[in-house]
Amino acid sequence: TLLQLSTLPRAGSVASRCSVQHSSLMSKRKSFSMGEPTTTKAVRRRIATATTPSEVVTEDTPSPSQEVFILSYFNRFRRIDECNRENALGGGKQEATDAEIIMNLGALRDGLNQHKAALADCKKLREFLIAYGVSRTFKGLSSKPRDLLHLKPIVEHLQARAAAMHKGDLVCEVEALAQACVDAGFNRNLSFASKCICMLGHLVPIFSSEAVAYLKHVGGHILRRGTCEGVYAEFHNAWFTEYDKERAQYQAVASRHLASGCKTSLSRRFVALEKQLGVQWFAMRGFDVKLMEEGGPKRTK
Repeated sequence: TLLQLSTLPRAGSVASRCSVQHSSLMSKRKSFSMGEPTTTKAVRRRIATATTPSEVVTEDTPSPSQEVFILSYFNRFRRIDECNRENALGGGKQEATDAEIIMNLGALRDGLNQHKAALADCKKLREFLIAYGVSRTFKGLSSKPRDLLHLKPIVEHLQARAAAMHKGDLVCEVEALAQACVDAGFNRNLSFASKCICMLGHLVPIFSSEAVAYLKHVGGHILRRGTCEGVYAEFHNAWFTEYDKERAQYQAVASRHLASGCKTSLSRRFVALEKQLGVQWFAMRGFDVKLMEEGGPKRTK
């Protein structure tokens, strides 16, 4: 059951302002299909069939680095390396796969606003913050119930906005979630907001200082500084400008690895989740990994 809140302090106003500012940007973006991936057996084979026309991928031969970036993300999505649990998309320490994190966030989003349920949901959100390396901007959080409940306004925001995220402007939803962090007494956190909405299964780029550094290095127009209102719209546009240059290759590699998951020992829940997320989502995660890896050395000290 989805919790519906009658009011959201300030976040609604951010979303409404963002809708006006971002309308021209969204008109330039192509819509994405969440159709299920097709099956292929070789890296350089043209994908012949697809569930929807937008999932058809012509095989421009992927580079070795594109293969590595996609595989890096699939490894973290499906399993945890016992020797090195550091998360390449944020530097946190993961104790669970991304698949499990996504399932937990989905349960959090659909939770009921009761004290016990809210406490459990806050605990799930804290685990996500730690796994994705964004807990440092949520100061004072411990596993104690009184500290965990400081996250309750953010949990309530996610629950209240769940339906809107499926049909609204996702850039504005990221901005509104970052503002919800401020309203809850924390810093404005675009990294958390974009990662959280991404891990709820939506097609949004992950905001990070590494990605910003990479995009500025290649000429991306990100004029605003820090995480002020409007910067994610600029980041989003610059991210897709670069991603579009490699989209076909990333989709081709993602499609092949999605198909391979159906032939492994992955649980049925994981296979179903991968199909639900689709080629586009996994291809974008591979590009996120690239920006994290190559953008890090480009950050100014």
